Amino acid sequence: MRRRRILIGAAAIAIAASTLAGSAALATTTAFFRLGVDRSPGGIAFSPDGKLAYVTGEKYNTISVVDVSNYATLTSIPVGAYPSAVAFTPNGTKAYVTNQNDNTVSVIDVASGSVVGSPLSVGTFPDAVAFSPDGTTAFVTNSSSENVSVINVATTTVVRTIPVGGSASSVAFNPNGTTAYVVVGDAHGSVLDIDVVTGTILKTIPVGSSPSSVAFAPNGSAAYVVNMDDNSVSVIDVATSTVRGTPIAVGRTPMTVALSPDGSLALVTNSNVQSVSAISTRLGTVTDTFNVGIHPYGIAFSPDGTKAYVANNGNSSISLLQFDPALVAAPKPSATPSADPAVDPPVDPAVTAADPAAPQPALAQTGADATPGVVGALLVLLLGATAMILARRQVARRI
Repeated sequence: MRRRRILIGAAAIAIAASTLAGSAALATTTAFFRLGVDRSPGGIAFSPDGKLAYVTGEKYNTISVVDVSNYATLTSIPVGAYPSAVAFTPNGTKAYVTNQNDNTVSVIDVASGSVVGSPLSVGTFPDAVAFSPDGTTAFVTNSSSENVSVINVATTTVVRTIPVGGSASSVAFNPNGTTAYVVVGDAHGSVLDIDVVTGTILKTIPVGSSPSSVAFAPNGSAAYVVNMDDNSVSVIDVATSTVRGTPIAVGRTPMTVALSPDGSLALVTNSNVQSVSAISTRLGTVTDTFNVGIHPYGIAFSPDGTKAYVANNGNSSISLLQFDPALVAAPKPSATPSADPAVDPPVDPAVTAADPAAPQPALAQTGADATPGVVGALLVLLLGATAMILARRQVARRI
């Protein structure tokens, strides 16, 4: 009995600690749930109308199609070998998928939910894909062949190959459509500013070690670059092509960054500590850390900015972060979180060890009424402390 009561008390305290770490001013819900997505999800993207989410399944070479309204997986679309990234055209009619192990791009017709034509050959080990704002051009970064394939969307043909002199791992278009930033990920990482029309490299901007992802602020004034080996994010001032101040510290092994549609928030997946760092772009610091699944990789905001999906590669699941736009607009300042697992605890092993194929609840803790909040967390702490006291009294009686 003593051991059982101590375990109950410890569990209550652990739940409260997790709640305090994950419940903050920014999120009304931080839910961990399984969508029945295919094994080893990596890339993730919302359709422009916000009705669908596409998730790459690396193990079974598929795209899981998720209905955002009810969190149901509608179907799986077969694509090429080891799909790594997915992006929708701005008009939402097509989606491009990079297939790393066969060096191709699959083109999906969104209306029919099927691949159109034969896969398009690109460079070696394509990592990422992005579309120009007008939807006429796609850039595909090829990490092993160290180049970028430029695709004419109207004809679905590669019209140019741009050598970049290093492992090209990510790409994002400036919202004005004139240039694109390409991440070259090595020990001495850099971001290349490339002219979209001519393919000319205009500038090389040094960033941190092994950069892995880049995203522009919606107004085009800044770009956020994840430095995987430095556990940091560099913020580039687009007007001057220089890094602003000191890189922002995040969790261990950050992988991907996504900007909210209003530009107030940058979310970064931290693969080795099962968390997402929330950066206030106004304050230039991490204001919240949310616990998610094992080895989070891809992350994407819904077009309305009210939610974000996180693809957890290690346990084939999706985490939902649901936001209150009014609170996101005025984030609270707080200390930069530690990368220590004690501060950013992993998800419950009992949950993550479950068979992904087993039936799971579609969603947990939905809506504002389900928000844990600080008061709820303190009540749980009180229950945990009470259980510990009872356990000690039981021991004292036996002595």
